[in-house]
Amino acid sequence: MILLFSATTFLSAFLLFQVQPMASKMLLPSLGGAPATWNGSMVFFQGTLLAGYLYAHLTTTGLTRRTQHVLHAVLLLTPLAYLPWHLPVAPAPAGLIGALAWELRALARSVGVPFFLLATTAPLLQRWLTDSDHPDADDPYFLYAASNGGSLAGLFSYPFLVEPMLGLERQRQGWALGYAGFAALVLCCAVIASRRRRPCERREGGGPPRIAGLGLRRPAAWVLLAAVPSSLMLGTTGFISTDIAAIPLLWVVPLGLYLVTFMLAFSSWQDRAFRVASAVLPVLAMMALLAVVTFAAPPLWLMLLHLAALLAAAMVCHGALARSRPAAEQLTAFYLWISVGGVLGGLFNTLVAPAIFSGMTEYPLALLAACFFRAPTRGAIGSTPPAEPSTAPAGATWRLRDLWIVPAAIGVTLALALMSRIVGVERGSIVEAALVLAIPFLLCCGLAPSPPRFALALATLTIAAIVVPPSAEEVPLLQERNLFGVLRVTESDDGQYRRLVHGSTLHGLQFTDPERATTPLGYYHPRSPIAQVFEQWATRHDSIEIGVVGLGTGALSCFSARDQRWTFFEIDPTVERVARDPRLFTFLGACQPDARIVLGDARLSLGRMPANSFDLLVMDAFTSDAIPLHLLTTEAVELFVSKLSATGIVAFHISNRHLDLMPVMAAVAKRAGLVGVGRTDELRDDAADDTMPLVSRWAILARHLEDLEPLASDSRWLSLENQAAGRAWTDDYSNVVAAWKPTFTR
Repeated sequence: MILLFSATTFLSAFLLFQVQPMASKMLLPSLGGAPATWNGSMVFFQGTLLAGYLYAHLTTTGLTRRTQHVLHAVLLLTPLAYLPWHLPVAPAPAGLIGALAWELRALARSVGVPFFLLATTAPLLQRWLTDSDHPDADDPYFLYAASNGGSLAGLFSYPFLVEPMLGLERQRQGWALGYAGFAALVLCCAVIASRRRRPCERREGGGPPRIAGLGLRRPAAWVLLAAVPSSLMLGTTGFISTDIAAIPLLWVVPLGLYLVTFMLAFSSWQDRAFRVASAVLPVLAMMALLAVVTFAAPPLWLMLLHLAALLAAAMVCHGALARSRPAAEQLTAFYLWISVGGVLGGLFNTLVAPAIFSGMTEYPLALLAACFFRAPTRGAIGSTPPAEPSTAPAGATWRLRDLWIVPAAIGVTLALALMSRIVGVERGSIVEAALVLAIPFLLCCGLAPSPPRFALALATLTIAAIVVPPSAEEVPLLQERNLFGVLRVTESDDGQYRRLVHGSTLHGLQFTDPERATTPLGYYHPRSPIAQVFEQWATRHDSIEIGVVGLGTGALSCFSARDQRWTFFEIDPTVERVARDPRLFTFLGACQPDARIVLGDARLSLGRMPANSFDLLVMDAFTSDAIPLHLLTTEAVELFVSKLSATGIVAFHISNRHLDLMPVMAAVAKRAGLVGVGRTDELRDDAADDTMPLVSRWAILARHLEDLEPLASDSRWLSLENQAAGRAWTDDYSNVVAAWKPTFTR
């Protein structure tokens, strides 16, 4: 019975975490690959998970067992009538709200019912086990570990096994077979559960105590304990993606660690894991928050620090959840409140935080909140905490007068900062940092045994660190955040140039000197491959139409010549506003003031353009590490070529820190029947030179080889004919893992 219930729970969670990336990927061409695609999918799946937990709670508490089993069997068999599921291929409506509503409807009509039924499995089977005569019926929470194990397996197997091996059509077919097997297992579980019904009298066992009347305080604590790690997981993902490295293959790591803590919290190792996490969290939290507020450099070890802090903090919260779990008869209500907390944490990061914060502020806030739920130590970090379950913040004594810690410590910090200015300590130096951070740091160390007081002291340390000017060599001029990420405009400390950075990706550089302001920099340096395209190819063609996907700072417009008409396609309206603001960048105003800018996803926008609209298309959307896959498929390239004139060419800017896209372009060109050349240059100039080389990589595609002259006869441009490796990417198939490269160039 345990083997059957565990296998069914594992399979349901595995299928849940397979269908989420699968369905989201299928929607990309229709929604244009915007980040809102993933946000909308997350809102749908979290909401459906909550609905599944609510169904499990209502049916197990309001229906007889026979009625419940019959109802669930009918619902389980219903999706088999239309599996494999299908998603629409028509373009979504324009506008964020319209696209989001369209996406939610599409997901509900296709995967909504089977996903809902999969979501009911964990609490439903645990309740069925509770109502049986099995010896473990009094404490069935170990099945939750099986559920999270399946989630973890599904999460990591998709990008590394399923996606590289199968196209989306085969994935849907395989998932449908998996669902059929899952339905059969659930029916077997129902039959066994009905035959092994527990006698009416209750046994007094070793399970968690029954709570007489949950009231409001305990469910509120469960919601909070679930919301904080949910927010922290998403915040950590956003922070390491935005400020350290936006590596899509590493996005699954925070979610994987989040699931691992759930597994540990509901396993036999829960007490030991909770004690260890409570002991190490103060040190990890202090280091992580200092790294955030002081704009520390972003090497790989710093990413590991943030992931370790997430692991410890999530283990503390989930450990507190597991220690406060109720009797098995109340587990469906317990899981329902946990799901509510997870949804609230996700909604806060997805919808609320981008509207009220200009940076990734939700990450340090969630880390601070997690520190309240540590187990109190006795005199020093690492002492054994009490083993009694508690839903209060670590069971520590809380007094209103403890709030004096924050203003007192901040007052002393400001006094020390002022003194450092008076005595002439260099701004941003190690000496000033030591003066300003010493008191809050010692306060954190001294108050570590008390979780609430430590959290307050840690807040003081965070505020104090903000007082210290960062040691960065650039001055921020603008920082804004929207659903596309965090956009920053900075100026060098010496005032020579400005940079546009979106997340962690450099999108443009410009000299502030008016005499050099129209000279493109960075990837578009006068010696770059794209400069040669404009110098040797574009100038040989009179009165040409040029389309550019990806506006950035508008630097490419300064390669324009007379009688050229330019159209930019940009998905982020904030980027357009920044590029047109003469106080920030002047490329567009000086070089192409009449350029047309089309807002929206490039593939959808170009699809609405007439055939033969352009002589040159520049696809400049792949320097971000989170590449828009739907712009690199064979179908996308064929669409772009259909918009070219008879002798037109399309130039792909494929510089990327973590992906080698040249073989991808070669394979796509071969499948589409095109010819192409590629060039890679390592550039260094005054404005772009730092610890990593700036590698500018371009691939040029055309219908005929003579259309590429004089580039094709230049030895610096290599033919793509012999560079194709592996299977060409299509809307049905892509393999990001195969394109991974271990180097970290910009």
